[in-house]
This record gives sequence, C-alpha cells and structure tokens, in this order.
Amino acid sequence: MEEKVDIVALGELLIDFTEAGHSQDGRKLFEQNPGGAPANLLTVASHFGYRTSFSIRSKIFPIV
Repeated sequence: MEEKVDIVALGELLIDFTEAGHSQDGRKLFEQNPGGAPANLLTVASHFGYRTSFSIRSKIFPIV
C-alpha cells in the first residue's frame, strides 16, 4: 500500500550532543539526540500536522 506524505527530506542524520549535567567528579555529561537539518525540519513539520518521511542512501542502506 502506498502512503502519501506532505514533505520528504533527503540528507544526513546526525547526533547532537547536548549538555546533561555533571558527573560526580565535575566532568560535563552529554546526552545523544537525533539531529541534522533535515531531521529537525521534519520533526517541526510533523508537530504542525504534516505527514513526513525521511529518505537516506548509503553503502549500508539502499534508498529507503
């Protein structure tokens, strides 16, 4: 079955590291969050009710 979407993004997915406090010995701790401009755009668009999809291509994954 074919699913229709409003916005399709192509690009790279990144991991954003955001500060999440400090360890007991005072070192900064970071958490991993999905990021990259295409992923961020689709996240915001989906919050506004748009149907979104992300497509990637790499040696590991064919076009999905």
